[in-house]
Amino acid sequence: MENYRPLPLKIMAISDRELTWDDISLTSKLLGTGNFGEVRKGTVNLDGERVPSAIKVLKRGADEADRQDFQQEVDIMRHVGYHPYIINLLGTCDHQGQQYMALEMAGNGDLKKYLRTSRILETTSPADGSIRQTVDTVSTLSPVQLLRIACDVATGMEHLSSKDVIHRDLAARNVLLTDSLIAKVADFGLSRGEGIYEQTSQRAVPFRSTALEALSRRIYTTQSDV
Repeated sequence: MENYRPLPLKIMAISDRELTWDDISLTSKLLGTGNFGEVRKGTVNLDGERVPSAIKVLKRGADEADRQDFQQEVDIMRHVGYHPYIINLLGTCDHQGQQYMALEMAGNGDLKKYLRTSRILETTSPADGSIRQTVDTVSTLSPVQLLRIACDVATGMEHLSSKDVIHRDLAARNVLLTDSLIAKVADFGLSRGEGIYEQTSQRAVPFRSTALEALSRRIYTTQSDV
């Protein structure tokens, strides 16, 4: 795990920042993949300061629908604005027809993986000193830590609701944790910003994290998010 210091509010609060290609530095480390792109570790130049960032890149050969989805995610994040319990948009870049989205970095990764890792117990064998790993059924996180994570997510979702934004894919894999275990709602690829959304396309939806009434009626609201 790498430590990332919190960014100043004056940097975080600007979500409509247009970045140049020189502002962005990408690494080969892949942080995640999605329907229309991938996320790589990198840095961006913000107000003269080079800061760590998770940079979402639209896949090469993307069709017009993918481009519209990418831009829609940008527009929604700009509409949502800054919030301490949401992964914030730091800026966007369009370089040689390729689109990039610079996002706030969260050092502890996604909540799903973190919870699984927190159940792994390491014990040292007294015989040969070797380290053995076993998986427990209980997380090593304290009840207070777990409650705080839940409250962080609830507060972030409350902000989305106040903006009439429907996330449509709230799941542990789409909650990221900072170094200090602050939970932030992330990934707005399926989100809609009209308060009530009726799905008319046949695009697949994440049924495991979707409310039954939304699956059966294909109508989504901020209430069906939670």
